[in-house]
Amino acid sequence: MIANIDGEFFATDDACTHAGCSLGEMGKLKGNVVTCGCHGAQFDVVSGKVIALPAIKNVTSYEVKVEGNDVLVLV
Repeated sequence: MIANIDGEFFATDDACTHAGCSLGEMGKLKGNVVTCGCHGAQFDVVSGKVIALPAIKNVTSYEVKVEGNDVLVLV
């Protein structure tokens, strides 16, 4: 999942670690927190850390580089 927060881009795994739902398609982003649309787990998109249950495992966060109009995720 790629998040744009005030013009700065962040990337994490797309699958919620609780039930595998897509954070990019079903989640809602508010500030730096994405809330999973399936069961309400929350993650910090900057660090990937769990903010709220039912997830107990963090999502992986990735370094992002912007080149012109391209957003590159460094894996």
